[in-house]
Amino acid sequence: MMNNIVLTDYPGHGTALLLMGVVTALSLFSFRTVALRSLPILRWILCALSSIVIFLLIVLTWNPSRVQMIERKEQNTLLVCFDTSESMSVINQSQSRMDQALAVFDRHLVKGRTDKPRCRWYGFDGDFGAISRKDIGKRWGGRSDLEAALTKLIDHVQVESRDGVNITSSICGAMIFTDGQADNKQVLSYPKWQHSDCPLVIVACGDSHPLRDVAVRTVKTPVSVNVEQRYDIVAQIAARNLEGQTVAVQLWINDILTDHVSVVMPEQGKQRDVHFSAHALTPGIDDIKVVAKAVDGEVNTRNNARTCLVKVLADNAVRAILYSQVASFDIGRVRQCLTQDARVRLDFLYDAIIDPKLQEDRADRLIRFPENAAEFNQYDLIVLGPCRFDQFSDEQIQGLYDFVTKGGGSVLFLAGRGPFGLEECGVDNIRALVPVEFNDFMNSDATHGLSITEEGRDQSYSEAICHESRANDIDVAYSRIRKKPAASAILQFGQKVLICIQRIGRGRTAIINSRNIYQLYREDKEDGPLFTLVSDIVTDVAGRPGRQSHIEVFVKRVKDAPDLIFEAFVTDQAYGPAQGATVLLEFDGSIMTMREAMLGTYMATIPSFQGNSVFARVRVEHRGLYLGEKSVTVELDDIRHEMDDTQCDKEFLRALCVHLGAEYADAGQIGPQTFDRFQSYRAGGHDRQLRRIWPRWWALALLCSILALQWFLRRAKGLI
Repeated sequence: MMNNIVLTDYPGHGTALLLMGVVTALSLFSFRTVALRSLPILRWILCALSSIVIFLLIVLTWNPSRVQMIERKEQNTLLVCFDTSESMSVINQSQSRMDQALAVFDRHLVKGRTDKPRCRWYGFDGDFGAISRKDIGKRWGGRSDLEAALTKLIDHVQVESRDGVNITSSICGAMIFTDGQADNKQVLSYPKWQHSDCPLVIVACGDSHPLRDVAVRTVKTPVSVNVEQRYDIVAQIAARNLEGQTVAVQLWINDILTDHVSVVMPEQGKQRDVHFSAHALTPGIDDIKVVAKAVDGEVNTRNNARTCLVKVLADNAVRAILYSQVASFDIGRVRQCLTQDARVRLDFLYDAIIDPKLQEDRADRLIRFPENAAEFNQYDLIVLGPCRFDQFSDEQIQGLYDFVTKGGGSVLFLAGRGPFGLEECGVDNIRALVPVEFNDFMNSDATHGLSITEEGRDQSYSEAICHESRANDIDVAYSRIRKKPAASAILQFGQKVLICIQRIGRGRTAIINSRNIYQLYREDKEDGPLFTLVSDIVTDVAGRPGRQSHIEVFVKRVKDAPDLIFEAFVTDQAYGPAQGATVLLEFDGSIMTMREAMLGTYMATIPSFQGNSVFARVRVEHRGLYLGEKSVTVELDDIRHEMDDTQCDKEFLRALCVHLGAEYADAGQIGPQTFDRFQSYRAGGHDRQLRRIWPRWWALALLCSILALQWFLRRAKGLI
């Protein structure tokens, strides 16, 4: 089967009919002509024309051609980069900034020029990437990383090297359409545009008319409060271009509107504090939200609300038990001081104030001491008066010891006499808990009087007790003692230890080495120096509940991201890093296991957290032992959002263009001369091409003229 013949040089129907018509007209004219028949020269002319026609046919058959150099043009590429961050969606004069940018580009380049370069479209917010024309404006980003976008554009216009010969890029220039709300506004940190033959134009989108905005900057509350307690909430309100106008501010607690006020906005640059009062009704978490109602024409409502969390505690007091087998004035006064302390919830369930003589006949009336770990762990502090520890069971002694060393509890020992005193106690675990050693060493009384030691001052103990008129009447119960090497003497009478504290394991223990400390009690002065002393001891030994000791929790945001990182530092019973512990994080109604990042350090990541305040609880178990828990309430730093500032920053863009060596243009004033800087085509070199003579018009006209003339002369001679 033959292939179809293609007339590659066919001139068209009109040209072919014209040539045929001219030849036919000359032939008809020759048939009507008789005046030239007598000319003898016609014979020679006819012979010559016949030879010339044959010669031309032979030459055309040989297809004569010649070499020509033809200049090749290639279409250039224009890089067009649009800021797709959310601030480009702000409406200015009935259209968004993005619509303004697209309208300018279409008017002056797409529709305004017939010969235009090829466009390559890009978009940038937090990321930079290619984008189609129809997808621009369909997605808004929360950041504007102009620096990264500029760096990527510079990479695209770098000079390429091919076979060792530098070839200029096909990119004729770049345009960036943005409103100037960049993450980084340090102009000198931007890379310079070093391509003078490839112009860069930065177009500022949006006008400079003031935009209205009201924002809740901060909300300050207590971290934790007690149930039924009232607490203050202070919100800081800022506004832009709303001087003298009234803004409604609402307080929402647990999604219930509880209060609202109207405030008059100060001049720009200043902020207004709004005060609320709240009442903690139930234990748990109060979700506080302060909302500033949007005003007419406000461009950004994202920052009109701010939240924080307040932990409402059912009972944040130190849970204490006072247990004694002997009644005395010291026991009674210490008991009164503990009762008067608002931070202490004293439990009388195991309080046995019984005359020692009754003990022989009515031992069944002696209320039992806690029997196991579960009962001990109900308390933070155990105050032990005179007791016969040799009558305690092994389980009770071990439970008390573990309560301090493993559970992080606290014990305060009060002095007794004879078998009820600590000096004659032979139980090893009890003597290990006591912060002093009993021996034959006799303290010298070279210095008299009550005094606070340097260690006591470091722990912020009050010195008021030393100035009490009855202070010199105080005497020590045990004279032949000295503090243990790891203990701290807080109060001394002369050189005799009166109050001593030590850390043992995870907990702390203390001793009041006096049998007439009650003399410091002053009922007419709010219990007097004794109350202050007992309060300081409670703060020192039990101010930090054992169930939270040695569990440190930190919360921070990931840089440039809304993710949260929780870090927990956990120590074991010996205060070393706890390896292989089970650490559970309770956050926002869910429980997750924290991974061990390094020895004793456990981490967890919460993705995409948009709040301002965090409440979390961490529980730890290590080698079958429950180490405790720690609750934290943290106020987080603000995340800079794209809509925090929506004003078109033309000053920044002008300064950036000067630094880059680029051209600045305003979208509202840009003209076609800006786009004329971008050349549509460039010289792509020269091509060698063989050009045939036959398709030329003059060759075709010559052949047709010779043939027509030959037929004309033949007819004039009378030949057919």
